[in-house]
Amino acid sequence: MPRPTAARWSSWSGAVKANPTHIVRPESVAELAALVTAVGERGGTLRPTGTGHSFTPLASSEDTMVQLDLLDHDRVDIAPDGRSVTVSGGTTLRVLAHRLAAAGLAVPRFGDIDGQTVAGALSTGTHDTGSGLGPLHTAVEGVELVDGTGTVRWVDHADLPAARLGLGALGVIVRVRMAVTPAVVLATRTSKVRLDDVLADFPHHTADHDLAEFSWLPHTGWARLRLGDITDEPPTASMTVRRAADLLADRGSTWVAGQVARTFPERSSVLGGFLAATTGDVASRRPGHEAARALPPLRFQSTAFAVPVDALGPLVRQLEALVARDDLPLVLPVRVRTVAADHSAWLSPMWDRESLVVSVRTVRGMPYTALFGVVQQLCRGFGGRPHWGLMHTLGVEELSELYPRWADFVEVRRRFDPRGILESPYLRRVLGPIS
Repeated sequence: MPRPTAARWSSWSGAVKANPTHIVRPESVAELAALVTAVGERGGTLRPTGTGHSFTPLASSEDTMVQLDLLDHDRVDIAPDGRSVTVSGGTTLRVLAHRLAAAGLAVPRFGDIDGQTVAGALSTGTHDTGSGLGPLHTAVEGVELVDGTGTVRWVDHADLPAARLGLGALGVIVRVRMAVTPAVVLATRTSKVRLDDVLADFPHHTADHDLAEFSWLPHTGWARLRLGDITDEPPTASMTVRRAADLLADRGSTWVAGQVARTFPERSSVLGGFLAATTGDVASRRPGHEAARALPPLRFQSTAFAVPVDALGPLVRQLEALVARDDLPLVLPVRVRTVAADHSAWLSPMWDRESLVVSVRTVRGMPYTALFGVVQQLCRGFGGRPHWGLMHTLGVEELSELYPRWADFVEVRRRFDPRGILESPYLRRVLGPIS
């Protein structure tokens, strides 16, 4: 058994803090299984935690938290036929992407944060953008986990739709087999475009390009439109004078606006105009897994909902009107991405429908509760399903109505964790108690 330590824990954004009795870092699957068994025998609870990139208390526990960074540390095994990879659950997406790239391969569904662990990214429904791309978990062919009874399970058949996106409620994921494809280079261009034009043309952009997304600049009539296509041309240099200048203009202005907004949130409308004025055209060719990265240059809080694609115009217009009417403290761009319909995971927010994911972020330290409440109410009116790793206040009553296969997931959860070893106050809120 690994020796547990007591420590304070905080999520990446600082929104979630915990004081677990134990933080344990097992070095083998056998150690992890013994730990789960021991916690169950004393009537305790246990939660797996990755790098803390979830904005909800999904990984939080006041009893035992498990970190997997020492278990099969950064193990990435590519199949001899080059069609799949088996990776340890504690490996970060960044490490996985670089190992695959060195072999000319990729998992073409990474999101904009690559510091997440594979297990954490899958458990919360991480996704990229593209009308033909589903979430990351659609690439999963099999999952090895230690369930709530301490049993090591390899899941690859009937229960896989539950295990692909399981919120850490079925077990601690220790290994995953994923399908891979040849690596690609993505040529992207970001342009400042009138919001009216983006809303009118976006359905055509999603049909015509491999990547299409936009970010509305709040309190303005402008948006950043980002389009991308797979190309046979080589990547541009990772850093040139032009690229450095583009990054400084884009990320630097966002950083400045964020810092000012933290101190003067009532100046949000002025800062929106500042961001619009400093937004220019940016073009590059990058490896696919790098092109997806779009993390703001500061820490933030975030909420996001997946809504049907036909909600685009009405939803954005209503959000625009609400922000203007109530002078909401919104500075960071509101990001809109397309994700393909998903039939691989029962709790996928994109289940059975092509979706737009609307992401709203606020700078850490700014008020967000009222703003996120407005966004949630608006998106719920369009049948929105919350991103499992981002902030929302929905409970099991509302969530169970959004997922047609909810009962199937609940049945698997009861079999995998019959005593509720993996339960937490947050999981009881969103999934209900085991009993």
